[in-house]
Amino acid sequence: MGKVEAILVSKEKKSTRIEIEEGMFREDYGLEGDAYSRSGTERQVSVLSLEGRSAVQNEVLDGLCFERFMETLRISGLPLYKTETGTRVSAGGAVFEVVKDRKKCYPECSIVKSGRVCSLKTEVRFLKVIKSGVVRKGDTVEIILE
Repeated sequence: MGKVEAILVSKEKKSTRIEIEEGMFREDYGLEGDAYSRSGTERQVSVLSLEGRSAVQNEVLDGLCFERFMETLRISGLPLYKTETGTRVSAGGAVFEVVKDRKKCYPECSIVKSGRVCSLKTEVRFLKVIKSGVVRKGDTVEIILE
Protein backbone atom coordinates (compact mmCIF):
# COMPACT_ATOMS: atom_id res chain seq x y z
CA MET A 1 0.00 0.00 0.00
CA GLY A 2 1.05 3.53 -0.67
CA LYS A 3 0.09 7.00 0.44
CA VAL A 4 -0.97 10.23 -1.25
CA GLU A 5 1.80 12.73 -0.47
CA ALA A 6 0.46 15.67 -2.50
CA ILE A 7 -2.40 16.72 -4.77
CA LEU A 8 -1.42 19.47 -7.20
CA VAL A 9 -3.68 21.68 -9.31
CA SER A 10 -3.20 24.38 -11.94
CA LYS A 11 -5.94 26.99 -11.98
CA GLU A 12 -4.80 28.14 -15.45
CA LYS A 13 -2.71 26.42 -18.13
CA LYS A 14 1.02 27.18 -17.95
CA SER A 15 0.66 28.41 -14.37
CA THR A 16 2.41 27.03 -11.31
CA ARG A 17 0.70 24.05 -9.73
CA ILE A 18 -0.36 24.59 -6.15
CA GLU A 19 -0.77 21.92 -3.50
CA ILE A 20 -4.25 21.31 -2.11
CA GLU A 21 -5.34 19.13 0.81
CA GLU A 22 -8.12 17.32 -1.07
CA GLY A 23 -9.60 17.15 -4.53
CA MET A 24 -12.61 15.71 -6.30
CA PHE A 25 -11.57 13.40 -9.12
CA ARG A 26 -14.48 13.08 -11.53
CA GLU A 27 -15.05 10.04 -13.76
CA ASP A 28 -13.81 10.51 -17.32
CA TYR A 29 -12.63 14.03 -16.51
CA GLY A 30 -9.83 14.33 -13.94
CA LEU A 31 -9.31 16.70 -11.02
CA GLU A 32 -12.06 19.29 -10.70
CA GLY A 33 -10.66 22.81 -10.94
CA ASP A 34 -7.52 21.70 -12.79
CA ALA A 35 -6.94 23.54 -16.07
CA TYR A 36 -5.51 20.37 -17.64
CA SER A 37 -8.48 18.11 -16.86
CA ARG A 38 -11.04 17.41 -19.53
CA SER A 39 -13.40 14.70 -20.74
CA GLY A 40 -12.60 12.56 -23.72
CA THR A 41 -8.88 12.20 -23.05
CA GLU A 42 -7.15 9.30 -21.40
CA ARG A 43 -4.31 11.26 -19.76
CA GLN A 44 -6.52 12.87 -17.10
CA VAL A 45 -4.21 12.49 -14.10
CA SER A 46 -0.42 12.27 -13.91
CA VAL A 47 1.30 10.44 -11.06
CA LEU A 48 4.89 10.56 -9.87
CA SER A 49 6.41 8.96 -6.80
CA LEU A 50 7.90 11.02 -4.00
CA GLU A 51 11.21 9.34 -4.81
CA GLY A 52 10.88 10.26 -8.49
CA ARG A 53 10.23 13.91 -7.63
CA SER A 54 13.25 13.89 -5.27
CA ALA A 55 15.42 12.49 -8.07
CA VAL A 56 14.32 15.36 -10.32
CA GLN A 57 15.11 17.92 -7.60
CA ASN A 58 18.55 16.38 -6.96
CA GLU A 59 19.52 15.98 -10.63
CA VAL A 60 22.68 17.90 -11.52
CA LEU A 61 21.65 18.34 -15.16
CA ASP A 62 18.68 20.57 -15.91
CA GLY A 63 16.17 18.39 -17.72
CA LEU A 64 13.98 19.99 -20.37
CA CYS A 65 10.74 18.94 -18.65
CA PHE A 66 11.73 19.80 -15.09
CA GLU A 67 10.12 23.23 -15.21
CA ARG A 68 7.18 22.21 -17.40
CA PHE A 69 6.04 18.91 -15.89
CA MET A 70 4.30 18.70 -12.55
CA GLU A 71 2.27 15.71 -11.46
CA THR A 72 -1.35 15.82 -10.30
CA LEU A 73 -0.75 13.18 -7.62
CA ARG A 74 2.50 12.50 -5.80
CA ILE A 75 2.57 9.18 -3.97
CA SER A 76 4.95 7.16 -1.79
CA GLY A 77 5.28 3.52 -0.78
CA LEU A 78 3.78 1.99 -3.92
CA PRO A 79 5.95 1.25 -6.96
CA LEU A 80 3.33 2.43 -9.44
CA TYR A 81 6.15 2.94 -11.95
CA LYS A 82 6.34 -0.86 -12.24
CA THR A 83 2.70 -1.18 -13.35
CA GLU A 84 1.48 -1.64 -16.88
CA THR A 85 -1.37 -0.20 -18.91
CA GLY A 86 -4.72 -1.48 -17.62
CA THR A 87 -3.69 -1.64 -13.96
CA ARG A 88 -6.38 -0.18 -11.68
CA VAL A 89 -5.52 1.83 -8.60
CA SER A 90 -7.65 3.23 -5.78
CA ALA A 91 -6.89 6.37 -3.80
CA GLY A 92 -9.35 7.76 -1.31
CA GLY A 93 -12.78 7.27 -2.85
CA ALA A 94 -11.62 7.32 -6.48
CA VAL A 95 -10.55 4.56 -8.85
CA PHE A 96 -8.07 5.13 -11.68
CA GLU A 97 -6.71 3.09 -14.58
CA VAL A 98 -3.15 3.33 -15.89
CA VAL A 99 -3.48 4.33 -19.55
CA LYS A 100 0.07 5.35 -20.39
CA ASP A 101 3.21 4.19 -18.68
CA ARG A 102 5.89 6.65 -19.71
CA LYS A 103 6.50 10.30 -20.27
CA LYS A 104 7.94 11.27 -23.64
CA CYS A 105 11.53 12.51 -23.69
CA TYR A 106 12.89 15.08 -26.12
CA PRO A 107 16.21 14.62 -27.98
CA GLU A 108 17.29 18.19 -27.16
CA CYS A 109 17.12 17.55 -23.39
CA SER A 110 20.51 17.73 -21.64
CA ILE A 111 19.82 14.48 -19.76
CA VAL A 112 18.97 12.61 -22.97
CA LYS A 113 22.06 14.10 -24.66
CA SER A 114 24.20 12.84 -21.77
CA GLY A 115 22.93 9.29 -22.29
CA ARG A 116 21.28 9.11 -18.88
CA VAL A 117 17.68 8.19 -18.16
CA CYS A 118 15.48 10.73 -16.38
CA SER A 119 13.12 9.63 -13.58
CA LEU A 120 10.28 11.44 -15.37
CA LYS A 121 10.63 8.96 -18.23
CA THR A 122 10.65 5.87 -16.03
CA GLU A 123 8.38 6.78 -13.12
CA VAL A 124 5.53 8.90 -14.51
CA ARG A 125 2.20 7.18 -15.10
CA PHE A 126 -0.88 8.70 -16.69
CA LEU A 127 -4.29 7.69 -15.37
CA LYS A 128 -7.92 7.91 -16.39
CA VAL A 129 -10.55 8.36 -13.67
CA ILE A 130 -12.80 5.27 -13.70
CA LYS A 131 -14.85 6.06 -10.57
CA SER A 132 -15.38 9.53 -9.10
CA GLY A 133 -14.30 10.23 -5.55
CA VAL A 134 -12.59 12.60 -3.17
CA VAL A 135 -8.87 12.07 -2.60
CA ARG A 136 -7.13 13.62 0.39
CA LYS A 137 -3.49 14.08 1.24
CA GLY A 138 -2.55 11.09 3.41
CA ASP A 139 -5.09 8.71 1.82
CA THR A 140 -4.09 5.13 1.07
CA VAL A 141 -3.18 4.22 -2.52
CA GLU A 142 -3.38 0.60 -3.59
CA ILE A 143 -3.40 -1.54 -6.68
CA ILE A 144 -6.80 -3.23 -6.99
CA LEU A 145 -6.43 -4.93 -10.39
CA GLU A 146 -3.32 -5.89 -12.35
